Amino acid sequence: MATQIEKNLHHTLNDLLLMHIAIDKFVMARHGLRRVRFYILRHLYENPGISITRLSELSFADTASISRMITGLEKKGLVHRETSEEDRRLFFLSLTEAGKAKYEAANADLQANIHQRFAHIAPDMLADILQKAQLLAETISQHLIEQQE
Repeated sequence: MATQIEKNLHHTLNDLLLMHIAIDKFVMARHGLRRVRFYILRHLYENPGISITRLSELSFADTASISRMITGLEKKGLVHRETSEEDRRLFFLSLTEAGKAKYEAANADLQANIHQRFAHIAPDMLADILQKAQLLAETISQHLIEQQE
């Protein structure tokens, strides 16, 4: 049975996540992007030539869903698919110049927004919060692995 502190922590984490996602959605919408598509662009920006399988792993989404999103981003001229010369069934993904520009603009807006979110918290307190959040992330990640076994 969960303790009251554990219940309160769970509730607070859920609230934080929902608020965080809501703000991100608002920022992404200014750039004509849905949040998940922004993060796909980010992964492609940081990992040019990535496979759809790896992109799916990084996005915590199934390959079919990612493939549909890639097709949509490709139609908008933001993503380019390149077929593997060794295995014609495989292809690698990268951003077009328009995709890079879209990501960079949306990311700059997001970074400014993130700064605004935390501007009222002292840097040493932010560092302490980050350290504790990383511990929580490691703990929850380990629990997820255990649940999947």
